[in-house]
Amino acid sequence: MAPNATAPVWPVAYQLHQDDQGRNIAWLTRADSPESPDSPLTPVSPPSPESMASPAAGQAGQTSGSQNGDRPAIPHPGRVILSRRYVAEEYIDRALLLGWTDPAKEISRRFEGVDLIYSLVIEFGIPDKTYDAACIFFHRIRLIHGDKDFLTQDIAIACLFVACKSEDTLKKSRELLCAAYNMRMPNDIRTPDDKIFDKPSQNIIALERLVLEAIAFDFRVHYSQEAIVKLLKKILTQEEADYIWDIAYDMSHDLYKTYMPIKVTKYGIGFAVVELASRLTGEHTEKVKSLSLKEFSVPRMRVRQGLLDLLNLYTQHPKQTKVGRRFDLDKFIQIKIEVNKEIEEAGPNALPKSPWVLPTNEDLHSIPTTGYGQVTNRFVFDTDEAYREQGIVQQHFNDEYEEVEIEVEEEIGELSHPPDRPHDRRDHGGRGGYRGGRGGRGHRGGHGRHGRDDWGGHRNDHRRRGAPY
Repeated sequence: MAPNATAPVWPVAYQLHQDDQGRNIAWLTRADSPESPDSPLTPVSPPSPESMASPAAGQAGQTSGSQNGDRPAIPHPGRVILSRRYVAEEYIDRALLLGWTDPAKEISRRFEGVDLIYSLVIEFGIPDKTYDAACIFFHRIRLIHGDKDFLTQDIAIACLFVACKSEDTLKKSRELLCAAYNMRMPNDIRTPDDKIFDKPSQNIIALERLVLEAIAFDFRVHYSQEAIVKLLKKILTQEEADYIWDIAYDMSHDLYKTYMPIKVTKYGIGFAVVELASRLTGEHTEKVKSLSLKEFSVPRMRVRQGLLDLLNLYTQHPKQTKVGRRFDLDKFIQIKIEVNKEIEEAGPNALPKSPWVLPTNEDLHSIPTTGYGQVTNRFVFDTDEAYREQGIVQQHFNDEYEEVEIEVEEEIGELSHPPDRPHDRRDHGGRGGYRGGRGGRGHRGGHGRHGRDDWGGHRNDHRRRGAPY
């Protein structure tokens, strides 16, 4: 009978996924469990740290020869990466914990990159939609690669370079590098065709591939200014909205220094910006409250999350933002107290949460991960198509075994006698005493190999030990 076979254990590759409306966050993992053997991708809760820390989970889809005979190792089936327009806040926190060792350094580098992108946008007169896309790309690549050996300036310019292509505002990499150099070195003005930009330009083109992988080749981004204008036009005239629009427009640039654009939908950002601008100026508060959240399919929890992100930015880093320098710090603190009070009254569902229990912070570093360059990555935009395709592919990676009973006739050989005991020196002559009953001295007498002696006793008889008769 063939031994019991076990299917190879593939490494668990999971990630968060949301639809276009920011709903249905799910962990996607390969269905190698017996509960769902026919589904290649199923929304399940993430595996426990103990299971992921096992040696089998850390192997890149390989089976050793000792377990499967001389069969060669099975290649990794690859990883399917789905496009994610929005992610949960818990995912962002854990990505920062894994990728960045110093939170203060992470904030400093984030502000530095966004400020550089904004300066280049102002220098070339690039529209706001390109600025929005470049900042979103910048946040995504930093969450994936973390604190790697990449200069913040190069990453920011590469993100702006990709955003210029996706938003049809083409700029050459040498032009962006030259403008950044001239802003940093005003006493040494260079032109884009200078030779010092040859190697940096090649680096930007090489980083372009990492940016494309970080965004999963999904160039869909939302423009917060578009949602803000639409909401203000709905409740205010152009004259009434002049001052509040001025504040809201500057706020739409400041918010990209946070991770708010990749976890809150477009109209969720619009409601948060308009409400905060109205509270800061004290104008049209009643009209802003009359806006219907259901009309734009925005839950109140999303607006609260956006308000908290903006208020944390303005209370902790007021001098590094446009709106933070225009108002007193006490004004932001007072509004933050009111928002926190509203959250306490709303109960446990006041803020959006991940629907699955994520690993604790202590267990994150013990979970083995598979890097982008270690397996084949495929970027898919249609989730249903990914389900169907992997269902077809998965059947080629399943090991099938058949149990066969075979009757084998074997000849039974003759029983062999047990080997003789080794002779001890008492079986030989040379020393006195009666060895064989009535036999002569030094003679074996009747005590032969068959275990009987002339006295009729057994060879284990006590008289054999020289005892008296």
